[in-house]
Amino acid sequence: MITENSPRGEPPLASLPFLMKQGWAAAPAALCPPRWATGPHALPDALGSSVAWALFEARLRSEAPRVDVAVMLGAGESRRHLRDWLVEEPGRWPPEWREAARAVVAWLLPGHPLAEAHHLSLEWDFRPEPAAPFSFVTFELAPGVASGRDRVTRIAEAFTAAVEGSGLRPVDRRVIELAPPGANLLHFGCMGERAAGARRWVIGMPPLAVEGFLRAMGWPGEPQQVAGWARELSPGLAHVSVHLDCADRVGERVGIEWFFPGPPGVDRRWSPLLDRLRRDGVADERCLAALGLWPGASGGLTRLLEVKVVFEPGVTREAKAYLAFTPTAPPASRPAP
Repeated sequence: MITENSPRGEPPLASLPFLMKQGWAAAPAALCPPRWATGPHALPDALGSSVAWALFEARLRSEAPRVDVAVMLGAGESRRHLRDWLVEEPGRWPPEWREAARAVVAWLLPGHPLAEAHHLSLEWDFRPEPAAPFSFVTFELAPGVASGRDRVTRIAEAFTAAVEGSGLRPVDRRVIELAPPGANLLHFGCMGERAAGARRWVIGMPPLAVEGFLRAMGWPGEPQQVAGWARELSPGLAHVSVHLDCADRVGERVGIEWFFPGPPGVDRRWSPLLDRLRRDGVADERCLAALGLWPGASGGLTRLLEVKVVFEPGVTREAKAYLAFTPTAPPASRPAP
């Protein structure tokens, strides 16, 4: 999700079918292959009008296309709507989704610790075939460290208990304890079978703090290399997002994510990062050119772009684009999907 200028309070909402249809129609073909256009539409419509944000995660190498879809549920009234919808109309969910739907209902009940999480996100992986339910579940911790490490620990404990039936591991507690000054613990997710039970922490931090944090966590790669990307390719950014996967220990994959509000070609702060991806062969020219087609506002959507680079010792770096979109007007003002 967005690491700076992230919306707070109750964002606009839209029906999931509307959001998916409009988002896919706007997505550049180089990033979201047209032959997969029915994929996101296969998501159950039981989320009703409770969707605040969604995003497509697209690889920036055309020879290995893959699109994941994440849906962010709003807080407040939208959560109550979702809870009532799931309880009252469970038949709208395909059988293979119902167990996951019941879990979501439990998280949304009054008094559950997860009710304190600002947003809850559900992610599905797409290939050309149908989606599997909730392959990756995250929640937003913001304001995170600013509101107290004890609160973050308590909510994260409740989350792992709800999703996995277990508590935080020592390595998770180290992430909370070692988050550097000026950092914000933004998101926490359980990845399940997708990554052998790993959890993902997303931490917004000053670019100059990245190297020290990775060293303190004992990341097995070369922290100075990752930190170099963060320092040199983040003009004007107070924070970048660090994605750290942890199982019994810190995993080998680390992601750095950038967000600038304007589209490439208009917001020149994108140029150092995209030029580096091009020069290092991490992204295809066709995919990079398509990034400039995404940010903007039309069709009832506001569209924002994030780019993440994944580092792993001994493995070629990987670049991904997050094509995020949110409704720009109350649902009542939109035509039916």
